[in-house]
Amino acid sequence: MMNSEQVDDRVTQLIEELRRKYKPGQYETNQRIASQLKAISEPALQALAHALNDEDVTMREATVYVLGWFGKPALEALKPSSSGDSCY
Repeated sequence: MMNSEQVDDRVTQLIEELRRKYKPGQYETNQRIASQLKAISEPALQALAHALNDEDVTMREATVYVLGWFGKPALEALKPSSSGDSCY
């Protein structure tokens, strides 16, 4: 089990790595990034919420906050699509 400092470090490293990789307008790359963001564990998101100094932030809100750093395409990539096309 990781302590909260290790979890914080992991979240920070993941966010920095993803920020370097994110490419506006490149759907496949952004889809992979979105998958990685989905894989952030609940304890890591809780640590992020704590780091934001707001313990009332829910896991979902923390996820949206992180995704917000990558722009709307990353948020859109996480939405389940009913069809293969998600062009608007």
